[in-house]
Amino acid sequence: MQTGRKLSISLMGVAVLLAACGGGDGGSGTPAADSAADAAASAPAAASAPDVASAPDAASSPQPAAFNCPTNYKRLDVAVGTVAGTPMTLVTDDNIATLTFAAPSGGIVRPLTVCLGRPDPLPAGVQADYAYEVTANGQFLNLDRRLLTFNFTTTQPVTVTPALELASVTAGGVTYAPTIAGPLFYVKPNYSVSGYLNQTGLYVVRLSQ
Repeated sequence: MQTGRKLSISLMGVAVLLAACGGGDGGSGTPAADSAADAAASAPAAASAPDVASAPDAASSPQPAAFNCPTNYKRLDVAVGTVAGTPMTLVTDDNIATLTFAAPSGGIVRPLTVCLGRPDPLPAGVQADYAYEVTANGQFLNLDRRLLTFNFTTTQPVTVTPALELASVTAGGVTYAPTIAGPLFYVKPNYSVSGYLNQTGLYVVRLSQ
């Protein structure tokens, strides 16, 4: 009889001890929930998605400056894809200056604009009877057969053989450099003077020096 009481009391003590320690089925969470929580706590944090580079803002991207011909110059826009050897011509409104050239062997790969006209006024120090300027936004030297011709009629005294020259203005003054001579025809009072161009710039014909 005493042995039975002792066993009952011992079992009750074990039950109380388990309850106080949170053991058995009476714990604060189910085994499945505790396992999930432990797994979540021990699992490494998920890698954050890599930053996606945002597309450049077209408005804030630097844009090349627009190229424009000076006022009253003739303009020729040469389109990308113009085939090699295509001949092109620019003529001033007074019909004195004519610029001819051809698309290069590789064709036109970037947009090209060529301008031809008479500066008004002429740059300080330039002394010439005829003066016309060639400007471009690039690739000019890639063009083939760049020939500039001045056709004019004059009754002025002509004391030198007319030639096409490149006029350059510097702090030291104005220099005149000959071009590679092109065809020259003249029967007074009519003249046709030409030269092949190695660069853009101001080209002149002087009837006396």
